[in-house]
Amino acid sequence: MMSEGKFFAGKTVVNCTDHDIVVVNEDGAEIRRLKPSGLVLRYNVTWSQDEMIDGMPATWVRGVLLDPLPPERNDVVYLVSSYYGTYAAQLGRKDFVTPGQQMISPTTHRVIGCKSINWCRDTRAVVFALPPV
Repeated sequence: MMSEGKFFAGKTVVNCTDHDIVVVNEDGAEIRRLKPSGLVLRYNVTWSQDEMIDGMPATWVRGVLLDPLPPERNDVVYLVSSYYGTYAAQLGRKDFVTPGQQMISPTTHRVIGCKSINWCRDTRAVVFALPPV
């Protein structure tokens, strides 16, 4: 079993969504259910299309922060949507996480939870190199 890392040791995860976040193990059994804290941090996203690429619509995302970033606290990590967490990370914040890899029920084919939480980091400097075709 993994231990708490140095950054997360002793911190409480505050669910800043308006719904439960369920973390499950590989078998789909619930490990933890995080109830909404009452603090909801929202990021409004709109998609715009202004051109086509090879006959397909090409869209881009525009986001607007609806709720300001909460103050940094030594004892808290904020659980938010991926858009909100990405925005916070781009501003240099390291105290945001998002739901991780989804767990899909093999019988209902619905999301039953996530297998982890993801630490939000500024990924603008990450470059992906694709192999030649």
